[in-house]
Amino acid sequence: MKDEYHLSPEDLTGHIDVVSMVQEGFNEFPDLAHNDFTVDQMNSIHAAQDNLNGNTENDKLAEAFISDVQTTAERLRDEYKDYWKSPFAQQK
Repeated sequence: MKDEYHLSPEDLTGHIDVVSMVQEGFNEFPDLAHNDFTVDQMNSIHAAQDNLNGNTENDKLAEAFISDVQTTAERLRDEYKDYWKSPFAQQK
């Protein structure tokens, strides 16, 4: 595809943004997104997200990113089960 459409590597670069999705889970209670616990969790995802965005073809970074997001979602659900809606939960 790159050769057929004369694309540069920059044209094929993606950008992953899960942090904003996770933060949207606090729409009904936005102040909770600023609690120390939540900020720490968001920083963890943000770091993994930045690493992956820096090298989207690295399988190890992708695995670490997925693991961090899953762990963070579990922690947020445990801490804020009535106040945070996971963007990854199955819709009923």
